[in-house]
Amino acid sequence: MILLLRKPHTFSEDNIRLAAERAWGLSFLGGAGSIRRVIESDGTIFLQAGPHRLSFVNHSKPYEDRPEEDLSWLSLPSQKKVWSE
Repeated sequence: MILLLRKPHTFSEDNIRLAAERAWGLSFLGGAGSIRRVIESDGTIFLQAGPHRLSFVNHSKPYEDRPEEDLSWLSLPSQKKVWSE
């Protein structure tokens, strides 16, 4: 999942852990070897929920230098508008 935000927002390790705990109704305070944990490494937050692993990375720059020129792969006008902005 990619969030296209107009302003960068960095989610903290606690933000991710608390959201996971609300979603699953389980603790994610586990340490090394736990199957439910949230850790931060090199500016990336990793969430492990059993066999599932998610990474949360924040980039304040667009994916492309000129996103407004690469819209042909998007089908909806709303998608094109958000991507180009």
